[in-house]
Amino acid sequence: MNPLLIGALCLAGAGFIAFWCSFSRTWWPLIALAALLAVIAVQLHGAQVGDGIHHDLSAWIAMQATVIPALAGTGVGVVAGEVTGAGLGWKSWQGGLATALLTVAAGAVVLAGLV
Repeated sequence: MNPLLIGALCLAGAGFIAFWCSFSRTWWPLIALAALLAVIAVQLHGAQVGDGIHHDLSAWIAMQATVIPALAGTGVGVVAGEVTGAGLGWKSWQGGLATALLTVAAGAVVLAGLV
């Protein structure tokens, strides 16, 4: 399958989920999305780094086609939901958990880009 199509679907899907969660003030789908992004990003980073000898060169391409567009879509969806007037209470424990998970995913992307 075309990586650009996968990226577009990840961007649109994550953006829709984040917008819907922000618009309807529902936390659990956003936390599940953030947890999945964090796990996938950490796994792909581990595959890219490898064991010191063997590196999975396609892990960075996979991260570019899935995690990076999904993180961008999540950000755009949350901002769009906030602009519509609904928004989420980011100072709650759910907001802290979602922020921490999204930070882990973004950190794994940055570390993978530095390798």
